[in-house]
Amino acid sequence: MLDAASLTRLSCCSWSPVWVHLILPNGDRSADPFRQSGLPRSVNKKSLFGKPKPDYDIAAHDFENAANCFRSARVYDKAVEALVQAANAQRELQALFMAAKSYESAASLVAQHLNRPADAAQHYRDASRYFLAHGTPERAAEMLEKAAQLMEATSADDAEQLYDAACAMYIDEDKRRFGVDCHKRATGFAIRQHRLAKALAYSRQLTQLMLRIDNLMGFAKQGLISVLILLAMGRVDDAHAQF
Repeated sequence: MLDAASLTRLSCCSWSPVWVHLILPNGDRSADPFRQSGLPRSVNKKSLFGKPKPDYDIAAHDFENAANCFRSARVYDKAVEALVQAANAQRELQALFMAAKSYESAASLVAQHLNRPADAAQHYRDASRYFLAHGTPERAAEMLEKAAQLMEATSADDAEQLYDAACAMYIDEDKRRFGVDCHKRATGFAIRQHRLAKALAYSRQLTQLMLRIDNLMGFAKQGLISVLILLAMGRVDDAHAQF
């Protein structure tokens, strides 16, 4: 239930036919000025046979407005719902970049205000999928990396899988320079979790990345870190061989 302050903030927003149905119990249609013949304006187009036809362009715009209203009113769960619906409409329009941005915004709201890291991570995964389909793999990998960071505190296994996917995407899509920081974070995460074999794998990948991008100082530094990890694992002979 919205309090008086939230309703006041909502009233300052531009009117959207979407948020009234999210607020009012049982979706009271009589309060919606855009209802015509029992249909919202987003489904008011007619097909060739006279059946209601969705207008995803209007729907996406209205859901975005609704999300902005709810965000201003600090009704974050409803803002997230509206953003997901906007993403669904944008997907139908093949506006994949915009759908990805909507999922990214939803993930950010969930992470910052609703304290549901698993849900936020899923929205970041959805954003990643659409960024990749749009042809921006560096953004797709970034979304997986953000999801991994969220899951570090609650599920180390999920975080590791997400870091694996993000690091692999940077490499597979030939975005190595973008992948340096991700590999550093993944290595640090694995060390903190005492997953030294995984930390060594990340570190060695990063060593090769440094070499491929001609960062010789970074290459030497990361090679030394790999040696230290080997020593921590008790693999003294391997450490001497690498050094």
